[in-house]
Amino acid sequence: MIRSQKQINTSIRQEDVASGGQDVLANIDSAKTWFERNRVKVFVGLGVLVLGAVGLFLYRSGAEADNQAASVWLTRITDKAYNANNHRLAIDGSTQDKVGNEPLRGLREIVNTYGSTKSGEMAKVYLANSYYYVGQYDSAMTVFDGISASEPLVKASVDAGKATIFQEKGNKEEAAKLFMSAAGMDPVNPLNADYTLAAAKNFEELGKKDDAVKAYRRLLEEYPGTQFDDAAKRALMKMNVAL
Repeated sequence: MIRSQKQINTSIRQEDVASGGQDVLANIDSAKTWFERNRVKVFVGLGVLVLGAVGLFLYRSGAEADNQAASVWLTRITDKAYNANNHRLAIDGSTQDKVGNEPLRGLREIVNTYGSTKSGEMAKVYLANSYYYVGQYDSAMTVFDGISASEPLVKASVDAGKATIFQEKGNKEEAAKLFMSAAGMDPVNPLNADYTLAAAKNFEELGKKDDAVKAYRRLLEEYPGTQFDDAAKRALMKMNVAL
């Protein structure tokens, strides 16, 4: 069962915002520091989300022969490459690395062969992530655009992945909108706070103060006592907004 962000995100804490005016102002950029330190998890933390969703996603359609074949290939490549952060191998596979008597099939081959199956749809998410990790943003966006899954967690992954690419390319407005969309897909998605914080930072950098304040206040309301609450308080103080 996937727990809510409120249940799992209390492990990282910053200094108490109430510790004093000068101390707070001196450390006001710590929210940005935290955000940058965690940006890979925020932007491409889809592996966490996908691994939580993949079991249900594959189980629902496991009777089809093609889907079962795609599921086997997908499990092998994620175990041997994707989860080991070898994303080039995950994309391409290898004829040298055998699994039994079969070559290790890459995500691109799985998508090309079984892309219309449920397991093939999941392979697209992994493939798009892998393209992102190796810096092939246009290829990642093309794959994301071709994903038609209906599960909220997967749809959130897609929106967040696309938001990441828009941000990398400097389109912060589209990035902010998609991060907010991702955060609203499923109330128990464990990455909702990450997505909301990412949206808020993009709105802030765009100079869209009202939208940024709204997103930061959402963090204050929904994630009290967490690093997200702390980051929001510091950002609001930096913008001279009363808490």
